[in-house]
Amino acid sequence: MNRYDHVIIDLYRHGAVDGPPALYGHTDILPSAQGGRALVRHLNHNTSLQSIVTSPLRRCKNSATEYAETGEVALDTDLDFMEMNFGDWDGVPFDTLLDQKDELMNFWSDPSRVTPPNGEKLVEFRYRVLRGWDRLIADPMSAHIGLVVHGGVIRLILSAILDIDYRNPKIFSQLSIDYASQTRIEISHYDGDAFPIVKFINKPAPDEEMS
Repeated sequence: MNRYDHVIIDLYRHGAVDGPPALYGHTDILPSAQGGRALVRHLNHNTSLQSIVTSPLRRCKNSATEYAETGEVALDTDLDFMEMNFGDWDGVPFDTLLDQKDELMNFWSDPSRVTPPNGEKLVEFRYRVLRGWDRLIADPMSAHIGLVVHGGVIRLILSAILDIDYRNPKIFSQLSIDYASQTRIEISHYDGDAFPIVKFINKPAPDEEMS
């Protein structure tokens, strides 16, 4: 990170999706109309954004692209910021997985030890996300970046910055990262060392009447 003395990275979770409750990982589900509007509204509310990096999945990329084209800011897509791949459970409505309820509960209780059938291991997911994060902060596109990604991605980035064991299931069950929310990380450069600071977590999108 040698071009800027201070970098702000705002992490946005995509808006609500157009589908029934399920584990949406690599399933390329669209955002709902309301969810897409909420994220664009939140991005528009942040008037100092200079560039956008997004997951390639449409629930992220559609809103990120709309904002980037309207605001005329640079847009980049990074595969490393895709959500976890939940394998055979990915995109399958929960009410059709009742016969696998115990396996699902075991996964929620200990995701570092239990992997969805044919899915991505948590350690592999973390490696991929942090590879993308390290690349982003090593050569930032601008001094103020919007990163439009997924709830699991944001949680793993926060756990790395705060030195929290990513295997702790409370990161996924008790750390709230809502749809269209904003989490801010700032990195200042002192004597060649970068110090990430979490400024706030899970700021909700502004109401429509406020936009």
